[in-house]
Amino acid sequence: MYRSQELTQATVTGSIESLLDQGTVTDFLGTEWVQRHPNVLSAIAAVEAEIVRGRHA
Repeated sequence: MYRSQELTQATVTGSIESLLDQGTVTDFLGTEWVQRHPNVLSAIAAVEAEIVRGRHA
């Protein structure tokens, strides 16, 4: 399974923080991969913002 698919599945099941293990989405996907796919930057920012909101809820 691709890392992006793992991330999507973890988002659906609510286990994303466990999957990231205190790292960032970019850390998980790999900096080089993210740099090669700049169209995902806004989605990464949205996911990370949602994680922060969830921590403060």
